[in-house]
Amino acid sequence: MSRTTRLFDLLHVLRRHRRPVSGAVLAEELGISLRTLYRDIAALQSIGAEVEGEPGLGYVLKPNFTLPPLMFSDEEIEALALGLKWVAKRGDDGLAVAAKDAMTKIAAVLPHNLRQELEDSSLIVGPHWENPPPVDLALLRQAIREARILEVEYRDRQGLYSKRAIWPIALGYFESSRIVLGWCELRQDFRQFRIDRMVSVKAAERRYPGGRRRLLRQWRLSLQPGPDSTRPYTFPLATKWKEKLVDQEIVFYTNPWSRAAIVHWMLEELQVPYRMEILDYGAGMKTADYLAINPMGKVPAIKHGDVIVTEAAAICAYLADTFPEAGLAPEPAARGEYYRWLFLVPAPWITP
Repeated sequence: MSRTTRLFDLLHVLRRHRRPVSGAVLAEELGISLRTLYRDIAALQSIGAEVEGEPGLGYVLKPNFTLPPLMFSDEEIEALALGLKWVAKRGDDGLAVAAKDAMTKIAAVLPHNLRQELEDSSLIVGPHWENPPPVDLALLRQAIREARILEVEYRDRQGLYSKRAIWPIALGYFESSRIVLGWCELRQDFRQFRIDRMVSVKAAERRYPGGRRRLLRQWRLSLQPGPDSTRPYTFPLATKWKEKLVDQEIVFYTNPWSRAAIVHWMLEELQVPYRMEILDYGAGMKTADYLAINPMGKVPAIKHGDVIVTEAAAICAYLADTFPEAGLAPEPAARGEYYRWLFLVPAPWITP
């Protein structure tokens, strides 16, 4: 590894750690000796990087330091190109323009060879199932940024109308729908609202207390099981088609670091009982009991009766097909691109 690459890697690691981190931890993460680490820190300090600390106490990089030109690996260039192309094609008008502008700005500060890789990426974002949102996504994103309460007239799956005051914290981008995650004043709990079921939306002048980040942390904590780890997640709505399919228990295996938000959303959208098992990262995923269910020892996974499905994309496809009345997938004739997208691009939570 060249010295230049080491310095960029060290900057990246320091930016990732917001609190002071010991030299031993940094050296282990970078795969270098402590002596080399101290030399590299001194080199960064000599060119203006405000790395504070000293041996034995830990180091922290003060913000607002840049070191042009930008350097990326081939994989990082492909990740940037694919992500920005996805937003340009699947986002609302404002995000699409922003993605194209960001691509131009990044390309402008890259070395010539990397600029060509970014502009001529071989990764392509395919067509998607069209379902134009009935409300302005830019308004929703602004309300989330400013922690403004949304006043919404909402139509549920049964066609019943209600007025909701929502404290929005995140906007979920899924292939067949867009959803707003937030605290519902009416239900006094976190809820997920499909945008295509919103009849009208207004961003109120009043802001909710505590701010978005605090509320987002509370939502993440709410996903964890309580003292009774076997507590099922149940919902009040029951219909004959659900009763027919949920006589066999659904168990959802995950951990806080897995990319399982889309699975959790689909299970909640189905409104069927399920049990969530939180596995410790690492050893907890390699126990004999779990390996008997999932020999790869990965999460997420679900067990529905005798059926076991692993990987977020496969789980989403299974749930959409097993519970077709929920409308979580397009009509059969339009599912080709939908399934292709599920397996290639597992949907993350996108927070403005």
